[in-house]
Amino acid sequence: MSKVDFSWSIEDLEKSTLDTTAYKEFVPSDLVEPGEVSVTCLMPTSIDLPVVAATVTETCTITFPLRKVASTTTTSNETTAANIAGTGYFKSFAFPNLQLGNLQEATFVFKFDGGTGPAFTKSA
Repeated sequence: MSKVDFSWSIEDLEKSTLDTTAYKEFVPSDLVEPGEVSVTCLMPTSIDLPVVAATVTETCTITFPLRKVASTTTTSNETTAANIAGTGYFKSFAFPNLQLGNLQEATFVFKFDGGTGPAFTKSA
């Protein structure tokens, strides 16, 4: 069981002037915020934990599951999964709440640094 939250965004730049009436006016910024990935998963006790440090750059690849695409006339299956990949660093890691009756879920946040990607590769 895991949950991944991810989004890209662009800042709004206000371009209103003293002549503007009724509503503020906006244009998109020149640069896109590469975003960060928040992942909640069962605690991986058998692997090395991510290093949360400003000096360690990693590559993060998120692979989508293959899916079967069906229509009324044809059925085709994907053979190559879509993915998002880019460089960045682990921003945080939270250990699970060690309590009886709870799943031992850990949460980590990976921040894309914009050096390489993030880039989306579509499925085929």
